Amino acid sequence: MSNEEAAEDRGLAGGGYVLIRSFPNVTEAELAAGLLKSAGIEVQFGDEYAANLYPRGAVTGGVKLWVPRTSVADAEAIFADQPEVVVFACVHNAGRSQMAEAFFNQLADPAKAYAISAGTRPTSRVHPEVVEAMREAGIDLSDAQPRELTDVLAATADYLVTMGCGEECPVVPGVIRTDWALDDPKDQPIERVRGIRDEIREKVRRLIVDEEWSRQ
Repeated sequence: MSNEEAAEDRGLAGGGYVLIRSFPNVTEAELAAGLLKSAGIEVQFGDEYAANLYPRGAVTGGVKLWVPRTSVADAEAIFADQPEVVVFACVHNAGRSQMAEAFFNQLADPAKAYAISAGTRPTSRVHPEVVEAMREAGIDLSDAQPRELTDVLAATADYLVTMGCGEECPVVPGVIRTDWALDDPKDQPIERVRGIRDEIREKVRRLIVDEEWSRQ
């Protein structure tokens, strides 16, 4: 079913509503809805909202927000002041992209940008050797949950950084995309995982500096 067909099912498009944004999970959709509501803008969730009410805001296709057609300009102005979204993507979302997300959110000013990560074929957990290497760097990924890189999630990004997923990663018009050539840390000796970790940290640091997202 297309977005427009789903909207017609709820009468949103026919009722004068416009799809303003799609978000990868319930948590982010609710935060965005709160921003709009605090400005007096009416918000309706798409049908996906109920389907996404799972622990950790599990991704099952994204959550769409709709606003009255008369409120689109005001809503866009609010979102224009929001932080940039960087999506780090690899195949399993169990190594490279998880490390990049963690380092980015540690180093970047959250008022300027924040990161999420995903995989084209996510596994059930972060690789143990990655958890160990990141713990040595002061970051605990033992509870991190791999998520799927859906078209909806990719479309929320301002920047999409891919790491070895090649043509499996979606191409989204208007999203800045770059690829980082990095070895997969899966089943690698801990010394090699440390090297990959440090390379990712430096790439993340350089991205933050270049885009002027550093913490003050």
